[in-house]
Amino acid sequence: MDKVVAKNKKNNRKPPKNKSSRLQLINVVVSITTALFMLGLCGLLVLQTHQLGRLIKENLEVQVFLKKGTTTTQQQQVKEQLSSKSFVAKNNQQPAITFVSKEEAARQLTEKVEENFQELLNDNPLHDAFLLKIKPELYEKSALKKIRAELERIPEVYEVSIVENMVKEINDNVAKIGLFFLVFGGFIMLTVFMLIDHIIKISLFAQRLVIRSMQLVGATDAFIRQPFIKQFAVQGGMSGALASILLWLFLQYLQLQVKELASLYSLSHFVVLSLGLISLGALVGVWSTYRATNKYLQMPLDALY
Repeated sequence: MDKVVAKNKKNNRKPPKNKSSRLQLINVVVSITTALFMLGLCGLLVLQTHQLGRLIKENLEVQVFLKKGTTTTQQQQVKEQLSSKSFVAKNNQQPAITFVSKEEAARQLTEKVEENFQELLNDNPLHDAFLLKIKPELYEKSALKKIRAELERIPEVYEVSIVENMVKEINDNVAKIGLFFLVFGGFIMLTVFMLIDHIIKISLFAQRLVIRSMQLVGATDAFIRQPFIKQFAVQGGMSGALASILLWLFLQYLQLQVKELASLYSLSHFVVLSLGLISLGALVGVWSTYRATNKYLQMPLDALY
């Protein structure tokens, strides 16, 4: 009698979860995660290019040479005038201005050319100078012209040197690289949309008879679509989160290999990019599920087999 009861209890256990549905879930998440990771990598390259251009501009210096015979008092007055300019960048709330005397400039030049030119000329032809950094967003042709004109109006200023050709090359190269990655990113985004849409359609194909059964018992289209939309919205968002984690791990690996790359990444930009990937995954999941369920809701019965 005990053996019969034990046998009946064994037979009455809940059946195991459907392995095919688990595999289907894993396949959907992995596929969408891979697609979103590629898109996130492209977006990261666009942000990195912009950050690289900004970093280069932050390290450029404008040279303001002073007239010979400028006294120490006049030098201090010039520094105060430069510090008050709105276009001068700041480091730790202090104007990014450095004074280089003509003696220091001569010493640095002698080290570079490995020859004492002062002995040959019996004079030091160099000028005292202020090296100042300007705000990166002002490295545009029109803005630089205004800055040069404003600096040259200072009476003690002999000459202003701005590497305008280099700035133009930086701006042009950043624009070209950014445009390339934007176009490439657009192509990747289109591919991601098509891929996710195809994956969800294949996944819902296995549920087409369930959809029709619910329709036959009187369920409304909105009621039928709701669980599928929720399911794939969650899976899309989950895939976006996984893609963001993989992207973060990839960045950490790159920074271990090349430590200088750390200066090119901004945590705030990465957070925005991650939120974008999660939102995109969820939105594409909702959009594709809505289209796919409508297809099967409107499909004739004979076409379902």
